[in-house]
Parts: sequence; C-alpha cells; structure tokens
Amino acid sequence: MVGGRQKTFSRVLNVAFYYNRTFKKVAQNDDPIHKAGSWTMTMRPDYTLSLWPGEIEESEAEQQELITHIHFDAKYRLNKVLMEDKDYGKDKDINSELAEEENEQELKIYKRGDLLKMHAYKDAIRRTGGAYVLYPGTENKEMRGFHEIVPGLGAFSIRPGHWEEDSKPLKKFLEEVKTHMMNRTSEREKLSYYQYDVYLNQKKYKIFKNLPESVGENRDFIPDETTVILGYYKNKEHLDWILSNNMYNGRAGERGGSIEVSKEIVTARYVLLHNGSNIKLEKINKGGPKVYGYNDMKRLNYPFNPKEKNIEENIYLIFRLNKNGIEKELEQYYWDPNDIKELKRTRFGKFTVVKLTELMSVARIKH
Repeated sequence: MVGGRQKTFSRVLNVAFYYNRTFKKVAQNDDPIHKAGSWTMTMRPDYTLSLWPGEIEESEAEQQELITHIHFDAKYRLNKVLMEDKDYGKDKDINSELAEEENEQELKIYKRGDLLKMHAYKDAIRRTGGAYVLYPGTENKEMRGFHEIVPGLGAFSIRPGHWEEDSKPLKKFLEEVKTHMMNRTSEREKLSYYQYDVYLNQKKYKIFKNLPESVGENRDFIPDETTVILGYYKNKEHLDWILSNNMYNGRAGERGGSIEVSKEIVTARYVLLHNGSNIKLEKINKGGPKVYGYNDMKRLNYPFNPKEKNIEENIYLIFRLNKNGIEKELEQYYWDPNDIKELKRTRFGKFTVVKLTELMSVARIKH
C-alpha cells in the first residue's frame, strides 16, 4: 500500500492505494458490517484507491461508513469494452448479442463479462464507490449511478507506449473524485451517514400492523423515525377546544411545566391526546408548531385555569391538527393507557414523545 494524508483549508483527506488487495468475506459472528471486506465471496481487484476524511485510521473510517473504495482492473486482452446494450429494449438484438458474448469468451475476448465483474466489485465489496476497467483500447467511458462522480462504473483506455496521451482522462477522473470528496454537502456523504445509522444497531421493534404507506406526500413516513407527542388535556372543556380549533397547545418559556423543545417534539407527526384514562390519536400538520401569546389564546376562547397566577405572561406552543383526522389504516386501533409506560410522565401535563413503533407495539384492534 502507498498512502498519505493531505490537509487542506477545508478538510483532511486520507488516501491509500493498493495493488491486489484482498477483500475477504467476514464471518457473521465477527461484525461483518463494520469491517473491510466482501459480504459474499473473496474479491481481489488489481488496484484499489481508498479515500476517507478526517484524522482517523482506515479501520475507523470503515466502521463509520466514511471510506470510499474505487477499484480498477487491468484487461490487457481487450480492445473494446461493451458498456451498454447496442439497442436497448430490442430483445432480438440483445439475445443475439448475448450469444456473441459467449463465443467471444471462448476466444478470451471479454466485454460484457468485464463490466459485470465491475458490478460484482461494487456490490460485493463494502463501501465501494466505483469500479473501472483499464484496457488498451481507444474509448473512455464513465457511467454514473446518479449525478455525482461516485458511485459509478466505467473503463479507461491505457495503451502501452501512450501514457502521456491516454492518462489524461484518468487523471481528470481522479481530480474530480478528489474534488467530490472535499464537498461537504455531497449526496454520497449524506447516504454514508444514513447507511451508518441504519447499520449501527439492530432495531428493537418489528411491526407487522397495518400502517400508512410511504408514498406521495407521505413518502417521508418512516415508522421508527416518526414521533408521537403524548399530549395531556385537562378536562372535557379543554378537549372540546382542541378538537373544535384543530389545535393542541403546550406551554413554552421558562415557567414550570413548560415544554423542553426538541427535534422529536418539533417534527412530531401525531399527538396522542389523553387525560390519564381516555385516549385519542390525532395527526399533526406538517410545518412545525407556532408560538402564541396570551392574547392570541384569549381571542380563540381558550379555557384558561382561573386559579393560575400571572397568566398573561404565558407563551404557548401550538400544533395544528389535520382536519381530516388520522389515516384510515390507523383508525382501526385503540390504546389502553396502562400499556404505555411513558404515559405516567404526562399525567400532570408534562410533554414527552414516543416513537410510533413503540406505540404500535401495544396497539389493540377495535372490534
């Protein structure tokens, strides 16, 4: 391995270049997800370029999904690489092409097979961002998984005796890769975080109950990331005000009983209205809560507690409720307060949240 570390004005970038690095299959009982290797069978590309940011070792970069591997395989017997079907969508032409491929493989002329091997590297070797053929041909081809330089597949022409000319596209590609790795807002970097987060721990709940589908406007509906406010209401008058105004209120500010605002509360998708014995699930509109003062609430005929002192100083966090109610899939469920452990913390108006998966794990079906 030849490697180094470069410190620039924006970030530290580590580079390691391997010849014939072996990526072994890691045993299932040896934490395979967070270690370097293949998840199917042993792979050994001719060359591997590994890049990762920060002043950390390569093993830690693997564990945190921060590293990107780019592989290159030299195919000296090739003079042409087939990167895509000649006439996509025409079954007759593709079938003929596949038959031709078999004949060419017998003559040790590989085209489609070499591209498929790049797919194998990309899909089998963990944290691979790209795989490319190096061959003595005339065409350079770089195919991107989407709009960024990696992930991708392709081929670069490197002919013996023509290094100065042929190396230009490869050098340009490597420059683009470096620039991409310096970009702090790349989609690849976001995906690496979400993949790390998904693989970090095994999920506690497995929910097989009927839930809304994650489609259309509901595309961001992820049950184990969806939070539900356990919202206490004082009495029937308070509940009637909530339902007639399609609003749920919690006290904000520094006074006792105020909400400790958190991401989970601000982005909550539902509120479970309860008074310690009765429960009603309502959906919260997107956009987050709004802040209301005493006069705002007075105009809405809010049922204030007449015994409360200095009520004019109160600040309220208002969650707007969906006029159409909850989704039809959730209408079939009800909850027993005794099944929800977190409810005990909200009996006296204290705000808290639970994950929807936690709530659905104790949901009961109406008869």
